[in-house]
Amino acid sequence: MSLRLVGNKHSVIGVLDLQGGVHEHLEHLERLGVAYKRVKQADDFTDLAGLIIPGGESSCLSRLLNIFEIKNVLLEAHRRGMKIWGTCAGAILLAMNVVDEAPCLGLINITIERNGFGS
Repeated sequence: MSLRLVGNKHSVIGVLDLQGGVHEHLEHLERLGVAYKRVKQADDFTDLAGLIIPGGESSCLSRLLNIFEIKNVLLEAHRRGMKIWGTCAGAILLAMNVVDEAPCLGLINITIERNGFGS
């Protein structure tokens, strides 16, 4: 089975590779026949059709976005229309509201609650 991305047969999906369940997302994209690349620094955002933020530990991911100077690039990419999908901790980061006031990017109009493990 292959997935065809609308508009560009050469579209590449980025997977944020700072911490968490990166490998599982890469495996699924591989099985679907989707072109992908690991996103570890700001320069990796070039030519991406979309981004996946995997699960992990949301507080850690938030800190790493700042340490690796990716947060502002990610926000700008979203502002320009890049589609961003988050699973578990990735969804927490994308949320507009987190019940325990954990750091978030405020990109999706959802309220979410972290579990006891920070995801």
